[in-house]
Amino acid sequence: DRSWTFEELDDEERKMKAYEQLLERKEAAEEAWVEEVSASLRETGSGTSFGTRTGEAAAAAAADAGASKRRIRGEVLRRWQATAGAQGLRLEHAGAALGWRLVAARSFAQGEVLLLAPPAATAMDESAAEAVCHACMGPPAEGATLRRCSGCQFAHYCSEAHQKLAWAQMGHAAECKLIATAKPRTPTRSMRLAAIAAHVSLKAAPGWHAEPGALLSLQPRDGSADGTDSDVAAVALLVARLLAASGLTPPPRPDYLSALLARLRCNGHTLHDSQLQPHGAGLYPLASLVNHACLPNASASFQFRQFGASPSTPAEVGSGTTVAKTSADTTDPGPAQSGRQPRRPSALCLILRATRHLARGEPLSVSYIDLAAPFQARQLSLARGYGFACTCAERCLNVDTAHSPAWLYEALIAGVNCPQCQQPCLQGFRGSGETACTKNCPLDISAGALAIRTASDAQSDLAVESGDEPANAALAAAVLKWMPKLPSTNVHLYNARVVLIAAALDAQDLASARLFACASSDACALINGKVSAPFGLLALKRAKLLALDGQTDMAALAAREALEALTITNGLDDGLCAEIARDFFEAPGGLAA
Repeated sequence: DRSWTFEELDDEERKMKAYEQLLERKEAAEEAWVEEVSASLRETGSGTSFGTRTGEAAAAAAADAGASKRRIRGEVLRRWQATAGAQGLRLEHAGAALGWRLVAARSFAQGEVLLLAPPAATAMDESAAEAVCHACMGPPAEGATLRRCSGCQFAHYCSEAHQKLAWAQMGHAAECKLIATAKPRTPTRSMRLAAIAAHVSLKAAPGWHAEPGALLSLQPRDGSADGTDSDVAAVALLVARLLAASGLTPPPRPDYLSALLARLRCNGHTLHDSQLQPHGAGLYPLASLVNHACLPNASASFQFRQFGASPSTPAEVGSGTTVAKTSADTTDPGPAQSGRQPRRPSALCLILRATRHLARGEPLSVSYIDLAAPFQARQLSLARGYGFACTCAERCLNVDTAHSPAWLYEALIAGVNCPQCQQPCLQGFRGSGETACTKNCPLDISAGALAIRTASDAQSDLAVESGDEPANAALAAAVLKWMPKLPSTNVHLYNARVVLIAAALDAQDLASARLFACASSDACALINGKVSAPFGLLALKRAKLLALDGQTDMAALAAREALEALTITNGLDDGLCAEIARDFFEAPGGLAA
């Protein structure tokens, strides 16, 4: 017998809502403080006790720096090639706009580990500061509480070993001093992450991936010189002054912090748990070489484990199995015992797994953005956040050419039902007033205009965000209104249903939550793929709601879909997968039969 409570069912929804509300308040206060201080620093300039060079000395230093950068970049590329090669990958240059990327040097099966990448730095969000360990991102053990850092009163740890590890090797020494010096304000996550990365690279780098050369070889957002962004330079100067005032040794220079901040903008990774709840951000230099696609072939998860040596057994990378977490993975690195190999360092590693078969020579790809958006919205997000336009063949290339793969996909997620055959039809791009049907129905001018107006009105009505009960009721009415006129995979319908699922769970309206969750399945599978964490989590939500309604067989089917997706994206040893197998199939191996 299952004994789920409503609180267990909507826990992830409540956590996300609380996270967003808290983050908005914190970020507003922090950004106002940073802007106020940065404005004063822009007025006074960057000439400080850190020193400046002028004239011939500056020119000579610039020439030396250029030669040094070229030498270091070549050495870093050589090391990246060696590390990638040990994991069945290689580096390939994808042009000036995209830079270097990781490519499969052999074929990979679905579910294989493609990459295990250690971080150069990680920093937790304020909303997660007391909820997870700042070293391993794990929650406290049952009945236990996390240990709080006595210096900054901000960081928390699950054990003394992890607290020592964070201080000695993960840069908390810099973060702690930065927070203590900036009180009563808490520096923003980007400021803390840059301080951690700078300190680790200059003093306690656990490997070449965290050294200055590796970090500076990453491509900034716009590819320009590091000192051109005055806002970044001012924030970097603020961080440098705070760290210098704290007594941190060695104190990082403002120009180095500015370079790191410029790279964090487009190379950082959101740290999330197996249920995609965000807890912080990390900088993973090798994983930053994985490019974007709107139909990615890989999925990232995070796990605290050892790193630092080439895989020695098939069970680690490239074997068709997942990376297993052993008791040794969570042990604080210590001196080698007599006659044994020294322990490798441990960290919160990024693990990339193949969501489908990859052929030799195929570039690795993940999604940088939320895929639940039409073409033009996705391109705008990429341009603003990363400075490039996606040209993936499946969803972006030739999207304005009728019946191309990208056009057909756009018709499914952003089109309307054809007034003649009820199949998806789509308005032309780039100012074209023409509307084409996926089944080639001849649409006259009035029918095309009706389709265009329908798409525009539907998008406007379905854009209402979750709020009070009247707003949610209006959104639910809009969904019911437009369902007959839009494809079931329409992205605006899908996003509205996601909002309504959360609202229904908050209101303890399980019937409505079940209805919207089941209706969202096809769209989620199309947009994110059936082998993806978003689809697996939606399937799990459907399974729980169906089980609560007594629909046991349907619940088991949904649970099977969830487990099949999440064991590929998260690994067989993931705790959530074990929970699904236990709750729905009575034994962890129940689905393997």
